[in-house]
Amino acid sequence: MKLEELIKKYCFHDSLLESIKYDEQLKTAVFEIDFCNWAQEDYLEEHPETTIVYLHFKDVEGISNKTVYLDSSTISDCKIVTTKSGIGIEFVVCRDYPDGDGGVDVIQVNAGSVDFLVSE
Repeated sequence: MKLEELIKKYCFHDSLLESIKYDEQLKTAVFEIDFCNWAQEDYLEEHPETTIVYLHFKDVEGISNKTVYLDSSTISDCKIVTTKSGIGIEFVVCRDYPDGDGGVDVIQVNAGSVDFLVSE
């Protein structure tokens, strides 16, 4: 699906970004997310509140902060941005380092498409 479709269909606020795997040669990136089902418009109480999902980005032209420290970093914002390479998606994540220091990181992915896959 297109990046714009992903943002329209899913709410990532309060979900947890667990890991990022980037392969520059294959031009792919995979984000592992502990996804908040409860934050979705179509959520039903009999479903689990969260589930692990994977965002498989294809035709990746670039990714910023690919080595950022992630330890269940909370996604506070997710939006479409225009970059030199075209359309991208931007995740703003709040981090909490083991030493108690926190902060905010912005991770931007410029990709041609993305697949939203639910872990089984």
